[in-house]
Amino acid sequence: WLKPSGALRHAVAPPLISCIPMVETGVTMMWPRGSMPTLLGPQPQLAKFTPIRLTDGDQVQGVTDLLESLRAHATFTWVVLPLLAFAQVVLPILRPTCSKGFSDVSLLAAVALIFGSHFVMESQAWGSAKSLASEPEMVVMRTYGILKRRRWLVFIGLLEAINFYNDLTFPILAYECRSDLTERWAESWATAPLVGPIAVSVLHTLRFWGLSAICVVFVIVVGLTGLISLFGVSAGSLGLYDGAPVRPTSSGSAYGQQEPPRLSAYALVNLARHSEGACTPSVACWCTELALQRRWVFCPKEELGGALGAARARESVIFGKAKPESLEQYELRDKEVLDRVDAAGSMYSCAVLIGKVLIGGALPLWLQANFFQLAFDVLGPEARLKLTVRVALSAFHVAARLMAAPFKTGLLGIFVSVVGLFATVWAALKVGYGLACPDHVWMLFQGCMDL
Repeated sequence: WLKPSGALRHAVAPPLISCIPMVETGVTMMWPRGSMPTLLGPQPQLAKFTPIRLTDGDQVQGVTDLLESLRAHATFTWVVLPLLAFAQVVLPILRPTCSKGFSDVSLLAAVALIFGSHFVMESQAWGSAKSLASEPEMVVMRTYGILKRRRWLVFIGLLEAINFYNDLTFPILAYECRSDLTERWAESWATAPLVGPIAVSVLHTLRFWGLSAICVVFVIVVGLTGLISLFGVSAGSLGLYDGAPVRPTSSGSAYGQQEPPRLSAYALVNLARHSEGACTPSVACWCTELALQRRWVFCPKEELGGALGAARARESVIFGKAKPESLEQYELRDKEVLDRVDAAGSMYSCAVLIGKVLIGGALPLWLQANFFQLAFDVLGPEARLKLTVRVALSAFHVAARLMAAPFKTGLLGIFVSVVGLFATVWAALKVGYGLACPDHVWMLFQGCMDL
């Protein structure tokens, strides 16, 4: 029945979409239902089909458009939002008060600008990032649910921008309600074991609002540094094709004389890092997932016998002539490129955990929870409600960020995640016990305190 003239091969109905890997080029061919060529026998009609490949110009243009969108969004995040927060210092009508908290006018205006700019600029960046994927890669992305994840990540990006604006304006509120804030905080730390005297000395020197302002200034400086780095990046400086060499096809191939170079996984990790700096986690996730696919680069390993050598090595392992660990060197992949991409991805994931979770999330959250306790009697009901909502949003943002780490982060990532989670739980307990304790001050080791 295997003969080309047999009738059985004609009786098998083709599936809706048939994917046949082409060994020569590494490209997956796709045919619609009813048009799949016969696998057995001569195939003269194969020359009609061409693989879906991105040309060199398409990839460079896509990267250029993506960088322009990221620059625009990063400029809004790290320049426009700090200027809006500084306007509350200059204009008394926008300044927060202890009775009502943050000004409703400034808060609504900032939220409207954040929503409008994020939807416009994120859509442009998302379209440019999607243009970097080929059609088979798009099928994989749909299979793994990456496209559906965009809505959630857009929400996370909006929440991140709103939290950043709240962090920018928090030192102003702490300054307005500074009456005995530092003294109460220093008194609560005075009996803390080990770090108590050091904390009291630092607090009396920097004051509560000064410590909050230093944290905010540090985050702004880091963001502006990333913005300057983003403006210095171009499509040519990313190393677009590093690790993905051009592989010429055979002269008789139906797919052309030469395959276009493929955008490398290392360049995609760099694009994901810049996307995080621009506060577009959806684009960063897309570039990261695309990098996870493209880090597998074919290497013929001709010096080890190629595919035949790999098959003989597996046979030796099966019959006990070699150890299973020896198979790794026979794998037909470029391990140097794989290790390089994994190392860059781990550094990127650790940077996100340290910057977005620890410094930009957990630390401001913990300071705001302390402020809620120390200024409870000074704040009005409306100010308490606003502060409780912003603490809840910050805690939710930190928890959502802790769940997303596409690359292995090692001991450093585990340590940062544990510290961030501990600080978040600590802040939540401070807010809860701040409502329950008689003097509204609760410490981790001392419990409710009478100041």
